[in-house]
Order: sequence, then C-alpha cells, then structure tokens
Amino acid sequence: VFSGLFEVLVKLMKKRLEKAVESAVQSEIELYVGRVTDTVLSTLNLVVPLPLDPPYNSTLADFTLCDVTAAENYLVFAARGTFSNSENADWAYPVEPPAFPDTPPPGFESHMLALSAKPWLADGALWFLQQQGLFSYSLLEDDVPPLSPVRLQSDELQAVFENTSEARQAYGGSHPLKVKAYSLVAPKVTLKADGDIVVSADSQLEFRVTGVPGLLSKPLL
Repeated sequence: VFSGLFEVLVKLMKKRLEKAVESAVQSEIELYVGRVTDTVLSTLNLVVPLPLDPPYNSTLADFTLCDVTAAENYLVFAARGTFSNSENADWAYPVEPPAFPDTPPPGFESHMLALSAKPWLADGALWFLQQQGLFSYSLLEDDVPPLSPVRLQSDELQAVFENTSEARQAYGGSHPLKVKAYSLVAPKVTLKADGDIVVSADSQLEFRVTGVPGLLSKPLL
C-alpha cells in the first residue's frame, strides 16, 4: 500500500516540478527576449517625416517602440503612433489615444506578421495635415483647359449666383471667378464591419468674383 502511495506522490511532485521549471524557464526567456529587443530597437530612429511634398513633409510620424511583450508563441511590439510638426512644436492632436488591445488581432496565428491599429492613428495624421491646409484647393480661370466648354467667368455661371446682390454687381461684364474647395474640419476615418475604410469630412465650396473692387473678400456661394 505504501509503495503505491509513494509512487502516486512522486508522480504528482514530478508534474508540479515540471510545470514550475517550465514556467520559470519561459519567464526568463521572455525577460531576456524583451531586454535584447529593447536594446536593439532603441537604437533605431523611428521618427520619420510623412512622404509628402513641402511644406507638408514637416509633419512627423513617431513610431518609436514603447513596449515589447514576449508571449508563449508571439512577440508584441507596441509603437507610439503619434504625430508632430517640426515647424509648429505647440501643435498637439486634441484627442486622447484609445487603450492598446490586450490580445493580438483575430487569426494572427496564420500569419508571420499581424498589425493592430485604431482609426485614431490615421485621424491624428489627418488633423496635422488639416492644420497645414492640405485639404484646401483653389481653381482659377487660368487653370481651366483652353478647350473646356465651361469657363470660370461670372456671366457663364450667372444662374448659380443670380440671387446674390454681389453677383448682380458683377454682371455688368464678364469677370473671372476663383473656386475654392476646402474641409471645415479634419477628415475622419471610419472602419466598417465589412472591412471597408471610409474617410469623410465636412467640406465647403466657395465661388469668388475677382477683378471687381470689394468683391474679392466675399464668397458668392
């Protein structure tokens, strides 16, 4: 009887020791991997300008690693994911970042690399570009192709402005128009359930008569 009981106790102790050793070894490996990874990646410069033409390339993306986690079968690299402007240091995206997810995205096991990000990341970049006026475009008469059937002239577009007193003053002759399209606020990114990504913004279209004193500063529409 005692011999059988002794064997049972040995087996139980063996299993507990195996689990304890396995857990201790795994913890040490995770700590070692984390330290080595932190040391290597901390030397990388992950603050880069957005690949845009001047002056919009003054917006900087900061993907500096702020945390590395070694799990049993994957590594998690948490990047800062913030933006700044090299010429306007006081600019700051006025929205708090969301919490970083505790687990990798679903189905990550079937891929060598999986990325998890929130719309907040893109919204921050769009906010900085909005401050720089990227989402504003002006069209002048000289920009219209010579063979275009429609010209940016006040008499050709009279029907659009016939209810405004400023336009009626300009109808004494044909005057060039300036068309300006711009977003009133920074665009927002929405991720749909089907995977589609939608970018939207409240926008405005302005027509201004040029070459007439007193009308340049007043939009007609």
